[in-house]
Amino acid sequence: VPDCAYCHQQLGANEMRWGTGLCADCYARCPKKNCNICQRPLPKKQLLWRSGLCDRCYDTCDKNCKMCDAQLGIEEMHWRTGLCDMCYNGCDKVCR
Repeated sequence: VPDCAYCHQQLGANEMRWGTGLCADCYARCPKKNCNICQRPLPKKQLLWRSGLCDRCYDTCDKNCKMCDAQLGIEEMHWRTGLCDMCYNGCDKVCR
């Protein structure tokens, strides 16, 4: 019997039927049900990654910062700046 991808609690029969890989509590706490970039509903199996991105948008995102080459965290990718938070926060944001 499969376990929940987040809390590793054994999934009940109804939870396995949903096809998300998540128990009811973890599914309810899953913050995003739509992709942060294209706004399409996330396919059930893609909810367990907690990236907030569908596979297609994730695949097209930069994975490393364009300034410092640090690996971007999942929560930094959806901005599509190609910058980590530290480099982005250090940039001048005023148009000239």
